[in-house]
Amino acid sequence: MRYARFFIFGVVALALNACEASTASTSSTTPPKTTPGGINAIVIEPLSPPATSMLVLLHGLGDNARSFSSVGRALQASLPQTVIVVPDAIEAFDGGRDGRQWFSFKALTPERRVEGVGSATAVLSPWIDARLAERHIAPEKLMVLGFSQGAMVANRLALERTPPPRRTVGIGGMLAVPPVVLPTTHPHVLVIHGEDDERIAVDQGRSAAAELQARGAVVELAVIPGLGHRIDEQVLRRTATFLKAP
Repeated sequence: MRYARFFIFGVVALALNACEASTASTSSTTPPKTTPGGINAIVIEPLSPPATSMLVLLHGLGDNARSFSSVGRALQASLPQTVIVVPDAIEAFDGGRDGRQWFSFKALTPERRVEGVGSATAVLSPWIDARLAERHIAPEKLMVLGFSQGAMVANRLALERTPPPRRTVGIGGMLAVPPVVLPTTHPHVLVIHGEDDERIAVDQGRSAAAELQARGAVVELAVIPGLGHRIDEQVLRRTATFLKAP
């Protein structure tokens, strides 16, 4: 339970600060709803419709879409023609309450982590395809952002999707992929990690960046001094700049 609260607190705290710093938004946020495929999601409509791109936000272990959607609202002003979709993770959190998880952390080994991330992406990737089709948005206009456990899923999607997301951001995560070299089409990935991350060591972020690059990705690595396992305003600014890039 303490583990879940830590992740939720980190996301909520950053989102409240970021929303105060961002411009006021008049767009609507729909309540969580079940989509085809059985995944609940929150949709943040674009400021300047119709949407020409989609950003999918993947929360961390023990969090949920309602909490993590605050990150989307903080980024919205920078992406006015982007629909932001925030799904709940595919499993109920092992720690209880209303949290969710992309895969279980019980009895977790490196091999089980790879398997768990693979199972999550196998469910999530076709679900994303369906959301793109609903909006008549080309797959090349997809962007994905993940935090912590969600970053592991985002990094895997960057390598496995064809075409890859136009931009992928992995914050405070790591890479969990099979040892074989996966086919890739040179995805653009931003890896952000707090130098003082107390949950996932910064070396994991550095290793993820190096391995992504070795597998053909175009990678930017940002190590933030003094930052723990959370997202702050400087992370959001760096993310917004990356996502807006042509």
